[in-house]
Amino acid sequence: MLGDERREFGAYLRRVRKRKNLTLRELAEKSRVPFPNISAIECGRLGAGSIVATKLAAGLSLVGRGEKEFLGFASCTNSRDRLARENLAYPAVLANLLPGMLRSLGVKASEIARTFWADSEILHHPAPDPIGTSDQLKSNPQLNEYLQKVRDNEIVVVVVLKSGRQIAISCEWLIF
Repeated sequence: MLGDERREFGAYLRRVRKRKNLTLRELAEKSRVPFPNISAIECGRLGAGSIVATKLAAGLSLVGRGEKEFLGFASCTNSRDRLARENLAYPAVLANLLPGMLRSLGVKASEIARTFWADSEILHHPAPDPIGTSDQLKSNPQLNEYLQKVRDNEIVVVVVLKSGRQIAISCEWLIF
């Protein structure tokens, strides 16, 4: 699970930082990664994407094998990096697929008020809002009922239009 990997990497980052005799603030200054972000990564509340991990590795003066190990471990803590490593090309596929689907429904980009992701571990940008208990979605019982039935092999994107109309787009995966 992604949360476990984040906690393990956070503990690893803390050990490396302490081995280098750096405080959180010193690492923040050397790496140019904000202090609260490093703290959140060390506590396992935040993953380290490739850009942040590269900055942290530089701030820790990691080179060669140590840098490669650090960056490899960090890539397991960030959803997009992890999916790219697993050759799923997730962001690129959705960037091309979703607009086409919405256009086929007659939806223009200017009509979209916001989007929600039913699985917040999959995509973190833009920051997802929680689904299930969201007050904004309680007004549509059909959508809430649909979201309750989402299977483990599905990811659902909900597009909320300025008109109030809500569109659920489901992506399902099957392995053969």
